[in-house]
Amino acid sequence: MSAFVPQDLDLSQVIVVPESDVRVLAVGSDEFFAAMERDRGFKRVTVTVHAGDTLESIGKRFDVPVKTMERVNRRGRSDALKPGETVVVYAPASVAAPSGSALTASNAPTPLGPLPAPPVPDLLPLLP
Repeated sequence: MSAFVPQDLDLSQVIVVPESDVRVLAVGSDEFFAAMERDRGFKRVTVTVHAGDTLESIGKRFDVPVKTMERVNRRGRSDALKPGETVVVYAPASVAAPSGSALTASNAPTPLGPLPAPPVPDLLPLLP
């Protein structure tokens, strides 16, 4: 991989990572959303829909914006939800499940295995 940068760019904070330590995720894939939300301190849960539920009402229960609910579930806010189906919620880790909600935790997909530990900048070789 190559990077083309201006000659006067300060490279003192650049970290070079071996290709074997890089995980490629397709934007918009389940793996992408799971990694992004997990790295930002969210937990992935599935919620069983009850009569009258909407993406917006479920999102409000977990303090999740309706736009996020639409993106994660690939549905519009006006799409009718059917009782018994499930929707995914990436809830802030600090938000508890509302009482009486049908909620089950689900593990984020990790098809390529766990992420390696980040490199320690002090242990990386100095750039010329």
